[in-house]
Amino acid sequence: MRIGFKSLLEMAQNGDVEAQFQVAERYSLGKGVKQSFKKAVEWYAKAAQAGHAVAQYELAACYEDATGVEEDLGLAVKWYKASAENGYAEAQYYLGLCYSTGDIVEHSLVRAIEWYKKAAAQGHQGAIDALTREGYVV
Repeated sequence: MRIGFKSLLEMAQNGDVEAQFQVAERYSLGKGVKQSFKKAVEWYAKAAQAGHAVAQYELAACYEDATGVEEDLGLAVKWYKASAENGYAEAQYYLGLCYSTGDIVEHSLVRAIEWYKKAAAQGHQGAIDALTREGYVV
């Protein structure tokens, strides 16, 4: 069953976290509504604060890329970590990559490997490949 934007928005306004994430996605993509990165960030933030791991990841990316908000690498790292700690493999892999390269966080191969291992345990191919390149058995 496909839910119309109006109904989805009402659900989101009433606190439905998945609906908040879906509203953010629709604003981000301009799907069924006029594209607005600013509104997408507002809804990602609501869902992220409620613990939605993918919303946390998307919010982090908005802060990193200055999409709908001013760039804030501190907030980007905060939300990437929240997402990764909530078990989102893509966030775990991305944090591993960031620690490996020293982008947005201080370079730490130890932390990179920790995050890669968490993502690899969930079958994330990029993390598996990264660990293999570093000489770790996966």
